[in-house]
Amino acid sequence: MIDEKNLRCSPGDLSRMEADDDRVLQSFLETRKQMDKNIEEQAISNPSIHSHKGEEHAQLYRKYMFAPSPELPEIVYNYLKEKRQPPFALVADVGCGSGQSTRGLAPYFQKVVGVDESKAQISEAKQNTLGSNISYCISTAEQLPFEDGSVDVVTSTTAVHWFNFEKFMKESDRVLKPNGCLILHTLSEDFALHYKDRSESVSAVFMEALEFLFKYAHECFSHVRNKYQLIFQAVPYTDKKRVGDISETFPMTVTELMGFIESLYMYQTYKALDPEGAKEFLPKTQKRILETLGVTSMDTKMDFVAQYYSVLARKPAEDQWELVTIEHGGA
Repeated sequence: MIDEKNLRCSPGDLSRMEADDDRVLQSFLETRKQMDKNIEEQAISNPSIHSHKGEEHAQLYRKYMFAPSPELPEIVYNYLKEKRQPPFALVADVGCGSGQSTRGLAPYFQKVVGVDESKAQISEAKQNTLGSNISYCISTAEQLPFEDGSVDVVTSTTAVHWFNFEKFMKESDRVLKPNGCLILHTLSEDFALHYKDRSESVSAVFMEALEFLFKYAHECFSHVRNKYQLIFQAVPYTDKKRVGDISETFPMTVTELMGFIESLYMYQTYKALDPEGAKEFLPKTQKRILETLGVTSMDTKMDFVAQYYSVLARKPAEDQWELVTIEHGGA
């Protein structure tokens, strides 16, 4: 039995849930439990695998992981405005890494707090942040450092698939204000590179390299590959929507592209499991990229195209909803 006793759900709406939706949710939660167990076991057996915690990786991540599309914080703010009246005091960016997503939220909120369990990532974030209304703290997504009903928005960018979803959802529900919002973004796995008449060929080389690294992705990466569709279905709030095809194009040099590849946790996992293979992978990929572009300079600029998907949900008002226990049949 799966007990979600701290999730706020309407008894009326629950009675109208379709059987298919119920089975999807149960399947998701059962699968997530196994994924969470696997992540914990792998972290114990080999801390380098599926980890963003090390100092070297955190430095690469800060240097080469690009900031999310400026459209994402606008989506957060505009959605919240639909559900609550400003001013908006506090947004929590959970799984903030080295602060790329956190900084973009600063113009819209009185206080922005980035939360990550990695001391190394938080250290990098603090070194990179100048905003007076931004702060960071070391904490897990499953035990958020906020008082009950104190947060306007809980958001996360390309991170929630790593969390223990049930515990994170309960914590988000606890800290959100009535009519506060839960907003979860993910970077799509689909990228493109544009360069003169070589766009299609260089994109193919890049995606081939990524497909190889995807073999070293944790199974929770499946949520990224399906563009957070199951995560959307599993969010228990009924006032919710999923937004897709948010595109961002920006210049990127070959040096920056190779740094981006190296900063990916899949590459770091490959490096932990096969150091020699990983050492050869980067120069081989770099050589193919340069040859496909028909250039020799690592400063050659391309247009890098990234896509995002977002799950947006509103926590119901206290006087309209009550805490209930949802139990799903099954093992």
